[in-house]
Amino acid sequence: MSKRAITAQRPFKMLVAHVAGSSDPSKGPSGNPNVIRKTFTQQRLVDVSGRGQDVIKNSKTPGRSTQYGVLLESAVAATPVRAQVEVTLASNTFVGRTWLHLGKYELVAGEDFDIELALNDTATNLANLINTLPEFDATVPVAGVFTVSGPSGPLGNITQVGGDGVSSGNFSFGPNEGTMSGAEPYIGAPEIT
Repeated sequence: MSKRAITAQRPFKMLVAHVAGSSDPSKGPSGNPNVIRKTFTQQRLVDVSGRGQDVIKNSKTPGRSTQYGVLLESAVAATPVRAQVEVTLASNTFVGRTWLHLGKYELVAGEDFDIELALNDTATNLANLINTLPEFDATVPVAGVFTVSGPSGPLGNITQVGGDGVSSGNFSFGPNEGTMSGAEPYIGAPEIT
């Protein structure tokens, strides 16, 4: 396990001279074309190892990196928005060691949460376990389906989630398979005006 934080440097705004066509100074003001773009704004978002949230190292996150873009949030979000994933427990039959991978946690069926006769009861046991984890909350399951909320910010959108083991097909995830999504602020494209 390692710690990882993403820091945002101050935005850098560069002036850009991009006009609609060529100019003809001999025509006076009418010979000057319209300006299409005026500025280009970007930030460097740098991974800092050893600080921030605990993450599991894997081949997708080998260490420090720098991303380029702009740290954005929606106009309606006055506070950071947490990442979410919808978890569906499709079957109550676990034929071998099977676990749900949620960020740095591995929740093993039959060890960390009880397997009940009714599918929704097993999903409720799993949701209750997730509610005990720091940074994560789960809604009450309906027909084996519940929503998990996780960290906010750029790290929230890359928090890994998945099923593993013998009966890993018992779990499915949406809208993204493999990571949580929807956290804000998020890293967007550079702004061009």
